[in-house]
Amino acid sequence: MGWILILRVWAHWEVRSSSHQALISHMKAHFPMQLTQT
Repeated sequence: MGWILILRVWAHWEVRSSSHQALISHMKAHFPMQLTQT
């Protein structure tokens, strides 16, 4: 369940990164693939 680790890292980044908008876009692009393979 690597996606849980991703969520933890994302939550950490969201707090540290002021422009988490780009991170969300990055996640949106990756999550569909991750979820489909899971």
